[in-house]
Amino acid sequence: MASPLTRRRQVVLFLVAVVLPSAVLVVLGIRLISQQGEIQRSRLADDRRGALAEASRLVVAELEDVEARILAVLDESRSLSSRDYPHPDVRFVARVEDGRVVLPWEENPRLAEARRSLADPDFAQRIRNGQRAEFGGDDRASASQIYRDVLRDSRSETQLAFARMLLARSLAERDRTEVTEQVYVELLTTPDSVVDEYGVPFALYAADRLTDWRVASEEVTRRLQSEVHLGDWRSPSALYLLRDLLSSEGRCGGTSGTRSVTSAR
Repeated sequence: MASPLTRRRQVVLFLVAVVLPSAVLVVLGIRLISQQGEIQRSRLADDRRGALAEASRLVVAELEDVEARILAVLDESRSLSSRDYPHPDVRFVARVEDGRVVLPWEENPRLAEARRSLADPDFAQRIRNGQRAEFGGDDRASASQIYRDVLRDSRSETQLAFARMLLARSLAERDRTEVTEQVYVELLTTPDSVVDEYGVPFALYAADRLTDWRVASEEVTRRLQSEVHLGDWRSPSALYLLRDLLSSEGRCGGTSGTRSVTSAR
């Protein structure tokens, strides 16, 4: 029979040989998962910065072109007495409140409602859970189920559209199927009044993906044509996405006779 000292040594050896390495592996695994999540978030941030940089470049290029044409008109007139610039691209309407310039699309009640809906604590937490499974754990199946549950329990049109958009994205990342396409087609039917926190109608995100896939082209074309003729103020983000979609449709021959969007209204 082993002595107490021998048994103690055996326990110590067991802890050192089995338990300690297992604990180290668990810690390393947790750190690896955390690092993967950070890398994914960093990539998303880089993609967003790249998109913003490209949008900024396009804005600057367009403004420089407008400036050059206005200066050409002024040079021809040889006079600065007239402030009536006949250029159709020049529109600036805003008001000043407490020393701050308030742009028209910032006063859109839809935008305020979207931000309130998406900031709902319970909704936001469940969305974070889905994104953690989708990006941190690379578990698209679990993420899709979470988004389906959120979609079922949504309490506003904005939450409904946002959850549907994330569900479609998670399904598309796993495999493009008829089910995935159908979710995007459903998102395409979202009313134009339902926008995200940047003022972009959720239907335009669906149109973007369906255009890439060359799916439901007639539905996309009709939706884009209806978006062009809306008369309310739009955010720059919505305008640029709409412009790119119209350009893509034009190149594919899907939208004939549709004018381009050059102003904010």
